[in-house]
Amino acid sequence: MRSHLYEGKGKVEFSEKGCIGYGYIKAIFTESGIFKIECILDQIIEKSVKINPRSYFLRDNHLHYSPCKLISLDVENGECLCEGILLYTLKLEDNYVHLIFLNVDKFHYKSRMYDRPEKLHVSLTNFIFPENSVFNSDKDTPPNNIEFSYKNLKCSVQPIDEYYEIQNKLKNHEIPRAVTAMMEYKLPLNQEGNIESGEFKFSDFILYLLSIVVGNKVGAAWIERIDNTGNIVIRDHIKWGNHCYQEGFPLINPLLNDSTANIGNIVRLSFESHFSFDKRIKIILKNLMTIGLHDTQLENKLDLIIRSFDILIKMFEKTNKANNNNNSKAICIGKILTDHEIHDKIGKIKMPGGWGNNIITIVRELGFLDADLMDTLFKKFHLLIDKKSYDNWGALLNYIRGCIMHEGFLDDLVKIRIIEDITRHLHDILFRIILVILGYKSTYNSPLSLEPVLVDRLPQIELFGKRIALKKVESSKK
Repeated sequence: MRSHLYEGKGKVEFSEKGCIGYGYIKAIFTESGIFKIECILDQIIEKSVKINPRSYFLRDNHLHYSPCKLISLDVENGECLCEGILLYTLKLEDNYVHLIFLNVDKFHYKSRMYDRPEKLHVSLTNFIFPENSVFNSDKDTPPNNIEFSYKNLKCSVQPIDEYYEIQNKLKNHEIPRAVTAMMEYKLPLNQEGNIESGEFKFSDFILYLLSIVVGNKVGAAWIERIDNTGNIVIRDHIKWGNHCYQEGFPLINPLLNDSTANIGNIVRLSFESHFSFDKRIKIILKNLMTIGLHDTQLENKLDLIIRSFDILIKMFEKTNKANNNNNSKAICIGKILTDHEIHDKIGKIKMPGGWGNNIITIVRELGFLDADLMDTLFKKFHLLIDKKSYDNWGALLNYIRGCIMHEGFLDDLVKIRIIEDITRHLHDILFRIILVILGYKSTYNSPLSLEPVLVDRLPQIELFGKRIALKKVESSKK
């Protein structure tokens, strides 16, 4: 397992104004997200006065604790910096104090020898490349690179040399996490060789997107900027690399003979979407990442689905700032909107009230047929749960939300079977809404179907023991 070691003389700045400690600092970061930063302080300056480190932390036989706000150290050929509210444990000795830090958001290294980065490298943990064929057993052939673009510059995700060895260890649960791939992006340079504005900003938005696409939690252990000969100019260790490997539901089927249904295309479209890096969409992507894992309990899945739809309701609900001339355009059921048309609906959809009816309104406004499909279903039979008959989808959705938000757990087998069906359906709707919001309209894996389907078409689905086909809804509207 790869690791990075930084050690040398440095300083620690405490939260108390004018208090700085000096000594030897050692930091180790591994690709599995484990880190250790320790410091031997042999000198503390408090308000320009040199004091014994032990005396600073032990006052009148009571421990004095002041969080750290900055660590900096000089290392060979470079310097390191770590900022934030940093907590630590300590061990008091006669002439020095031993600090071991407990939390780090980002640890920054900058080279003194190289200063002209041309590429950005991101180490991806637990990223499993889709198999090009279920019959492909040639493990000497590395997986194909995944390619996409960002602002007309090429990006790619490439497997590391030991990819198959690491992949097998992850899938056999021999190791919890490891770097499996590198994302590479060529930085935009001007004629003088300096990085232009509009540079690629890596964020956890990309990790959550990759996670739902491949079906497990993908992390990032460090980000590097390198020059044209491979020398590291800057390296940032970040906290996004500590997800354990868990298998889940992949959004994209790599076996399809469809040039648009691939990871590179969905990432590219997401970057071009009006909602690229939107905080609300990022949270929904994060929720979908956990919803799709096989080990996530039903109650937790539904809780995350409910919270995700709450975000969408709040996002699209008409506000007082939206005047009458800017109301949402007329609904055209069956015509899926573009991400631009969806963006125009933010804050302009009048909600009828009631969680279930609000969901139905959003589904219809975005052009999906699910509400009509469910209307057809409830015309044929009513659903009996807890001795109460439900004859419409909105009321049923309100009931399901109440079960999770007010009861907190499920213990009735009949109720669990029904809620499992509803959860799969809502999971599928959430998938399709997010895909359309991000500009993707090709095929995807639906939680409702064994066969991949197009985003703007529903598959034949089975709910509550009933087989329902989309053509029934279409024929009823003629």
